[in-house]
Amino acid sequence: VTASRGRLALLAYWAHLTVASVVAIFYARARLPRIALRKLFHLLATALFVPGVIWEPGLMRLAFAVALALFVALELLRVAGLPPLSQLLTSFLTCFTDHRDGGAVILTHIYLLLGCGLPLLVTPPGALEEAQASPARGLAPMAGVLS
Repeated sequence: VTASRGRLALLAYWAHLTVASVVAIFYARARLPRIALRKLFHLLATALFVPGVIWEPGLMRLAFAVALALFVALELLRVAGLPPLSQLLTSFLTCFTDHRDGGAVILTHIYLLLGCGLPLLVTPPGALEEAQASPARGLAPMAGVLS
């Protein structure tokens, strides 16, 4: 995973952006309308996915799979009601839900991740290297982010 400086820089960028975004959104959730908070997550997804797809598509695929597994595991823990994590997750996630999110399971964050990452996942690995050489070919793996 850490074979090049580019990968290390991308990992550091992702870590800093994720921590800064969670902290900023935690404090902004009382000040911004719900729709604005939801759009901040779209902006965060774009800022995380685009550099990864452009510079390190293989690492981006791995990061997508790890993030998806983490999101599903955290949602399972939240729904199972395991204290104290479930209360923290519920209080954090419910401030982003609206009338479209019903029931005990909150899937909005997982749907956003799937929408951004599935086009990358279904793009053949050889096509990713070709996409790095030709910008026009690089649009397919980013279809979810661009739409």
